[in-house]
Amino acid sequence: MHALEFILLFRQGPSQWPPLFDAPWSSTSLTSLWGHKWHQLFRESFKSIGIRPLSYLLGRTGGVMGAFLASGTLHYVGLQSMGRGGHPVVVFGFFIMQGVGVILEGTWKRYTGVRVNGWLGLLWTWFWIILWANFMVDAWARVGVVGSKFFPDDSGPAVLLAKFLKSHL
Repeated sequence: MHALEFILLFRQGPSQWPPLFDAPWSSTSLTSLWGHKWHQLFRESFKSIGIRPLSYLLGRTGGVMGAFLASGTLHYVGLQSMGRGGHPVVVFGFFIMQGVGVILEGTWKRYTGVRVNGWLGLLWTWFWIILWANFMVDAWARVGVVGSKFFPDDSGPAVLLAKFLKSHL
């Protein structure tokens, strides 16, 4: 969102920035998808408000669920702040089930000695994501998020930057 600002104001080229995503479609496990390949913009926040407190109380399983509860909270609050609603069970359900999937992968490794990986891991990851995302995307579409504007026409980042530059240059 802030690419133009960083290019113009800080004289940074896009090649200086780490990629936001790392080919998430090629993930061979949920652990890899959510831990590395999906964007990590809120990683530190999720650690401090979700992973650390629940890890302390409930161990690794609690930490995993804490991260996904924090993410579910962020997404639910986002829907509420847009005045769009959305059923909390559906929104939180997707994220809780992602945590369950990551825990299942850890359990699989503990009992078999083999990490979820390879083409079977790819199929597993796609299956699990599509299964649970289906409910969430449907709920978001029903409340109009799919067709909503993130920023009103006159207050998007590019418009605000253009106004700022026009008045100061």
